[in-house]
Amino acid sequence: MSVRLAAAEIMKEPERSFDDILLALRERAKEFACLYRVDEILNRHEASPDEVLNELIPVIPSGWQFPDVCGARIEARDTVYGQDGPQVDSWAMSAEIAVHGEPAGRVTVFYTERRPKSDEGPFLAEERKLIQAIADRIGLYLLQRRLRMAYRTLEDALQTGRTADRPAWAVLIDFLRRTEPALLQRVTRKMINYLSWSGVAEVRGLLQEEPAGSAEARGPSADENRPAARQVMRS
Repeated sequence: MSVRLAAAEIMKEPERSFDDILLALRERAKEFACLYRVDEILNRHEASPDEVLNELIPVIPSGWQFPDVCGARIEARDTVYGQDGPQVDSWAMSAEIAVHGEPAGRVTVFYTERRPKSDEGPFLAEERKLIQAIADRIGLYLLQRRLRMAYRTLEDALQTGRTADRPAWAVLIDFLRRTEPALLQRVTRKMINYLSWSGVAEVRGLLQEEPAGSAEARGPSADENRPAARQVMRS
């Protein structure tokens, strides 16, 4: 949502005093400025992940209602960036960082002093959306960085494979097996499902032979690649 749309929504709310509207507008402006700065930092591709995540720590509190007594912590890549946690659990709010749909860390914002009670402890409802937006952006940053590194590794592997007279598809599968086994299993499952629903009877036995423990790795549903039923259009 843009600043203009946020302001329009606030102005539509009935029975709000001018001071309340002005305060709400100021808070939304702080949140958007915080997100803008977060995006700027995460787009510094030349910097290392440690530099980027450490640089986010003093920026994140600027989007909260009481930044002077607000701290931030990021847990990612088996490392903790930022300050220690709050003295009281209820003074903190967190959001999970996910990469490829898998938990990859956590962003936590907390107050170092007691603040007035609001929508979620001392936090505004909009601040819950803000911390989730920051966590989503960090997850996307970590994913993009992993993909860039994987792409460089794959290029090297393909070059090595060419010199060894190996086909590119064999190099690619071997690369996924060594670096992203969960992704390889998911892709393989999708291919088998597609062939099965396309009428290739030989692959149906593979579906029945699937190990019992592989349900989690293959993703949300075994039917996710099933072609949709043909719809009859009525005039």
